Amino acid sequence: MPYLSNIEICRIARRLAKKYRTANPEKLCRVLDIQIIYQDMGTEVTSIKALMVVDRRIKCIVVNANLPDVILNFILAHELGHAVLGLWIVQRHFCYGKRGKYFCGRTAAWRQ
Repeated sequence: MPYLSNIEICRIARRLAKKYRTANPEKLCRVLDIQIIYQDMGTEVTSIKALMVVDRRIKCIVVNANLPDVILNFILAHELGHAVLGLWIVQRHFCYGKRGKYFCGRTAAWRQ
């Protein structure tokens, strides 16, 4: 399985931003038909920030509604990266998906 570098992930992110004329993760989710659900998941430091679910080819990002806007955009961009790169399984901070293996922490490259 090929490894996606930070440069390749950024290239994919820039290509999408150029194609849809926005780098806003919320707008990109809308045009890519990825549902966003805001759900109260707690306010503790250890609370879940967000997660991505795929059910019958419907992609959905569930985001903690208690997050500040600055963190919310970063978290949403991270989950959008999983949706676009095709997350299949996570092992030790590496994600394996339809486009290859990549470091999960790099999927928030949308903001760069």
